[in-house]
Amino acid sequence: MKKIVIGIDISKEKIDATAIDVRDSQLGVVKLDYQVFENRPKGFRCMLAWARRLVKGIGLEEVLFCCETTGSYDRCLCDYLYGKGLDIWREGALQIKRSMGVRKGKDDKADSLMIAEYAMRHIDKAVIYETPDGAVRELKALFLYLNADDSFPQADTLELVAHRCRLNELPSDELPAVLYGNTDIVDAEGRYLHPRRLQPPAQLTWRSFRHGMLVCHQAFYARTDIAKNLQYDTRYRYSADVDWCIRVMREADRLSLPLCNIGTVVANYMEQGTTTRHHRESLRERFRVMAHHYGYLSTIAMHTWFAVRNVLQ
Repeated sequence: MKKIVIGIDISKEKIDATAIDVRDSQLGVVKLDYQVFENRPKGFRCMLAWARRLVKGIGLEEVLFCCETTGSYDRCLCDYLYGKGLDIWREGALQIKRSMGVRKGKDDKADSLMIAEYAMRHIDKAVIYETPDGAVRELKALFLYLNADDSFPQADTLELVAHRCRLNELPSDELPAVLYGNTDIVDAEGRYLHPRRLQPPAQLTWRSFRHGMLVCHQAFYARTDIAKNLQYDTRYRYSADVDWCIRVMREADRLSLPLCNIGTVVANYMEQGTTTRHHRESLRERFRVMAHHYGYLSTIAMHTWFAVRNVLQ
């Protein structure tokens, strides 16, 4: 268990850092010191010199650094600390705010203390930063969902997604809630068969699924800090993915976060999956999901149109 936690609020130009002692939880928050440093290598070295003075006789290996994910602003610091063999936890800003409460105004000093307190309370759940490769780094804040039988269409799919959405240029609070794209259908050997019949719209909203599941869930990438707070509803055996995607998009709408169309194929879906093999049961369940989110009469009307459309085709 770590003995000292340093909460870090990072902006483009500076780092606000607050250190607290967590050795005796019965004493509550024991604040040690607060300092401001430049957000560049010189500032990182000064921060470590400050931290060493605070933990004299303990060692920096007993310190947990914690910061909010802020897009490109925190990456250099995280890589620097990682290169020094020190532990830093990057946590989603939304997750911290949900746990600690939203505060009016922006106070970097208070925010660094809030981050330190969050890390102290949830230290058993800390995920220590490791330098990822390529686009995996750009998608670190996103939840990627693929079934065991499904796959990316190309080896560089993640790099393509990161490039098109310019994720490394955005702070965490401006990241899209969802990245979505097209899906190809493949056979059991991974050979291309045809594009998925339903295609994603240019502008997706949570109301779009009234017209069917326009985005295959394998091609629906949701932000981790949103996704992990919205668990699958296991009452649905075949259509839990539809319900989950709608709930993620409704949460994005509530938070005024965008949904970003990647504009290319981002997933291969294997033909004759579980839902296909249980098509009738899946349709019944999907009707229940849509009626729950869009209302019974609206769902009846849309399914009537589906039936007419199939006849006309």
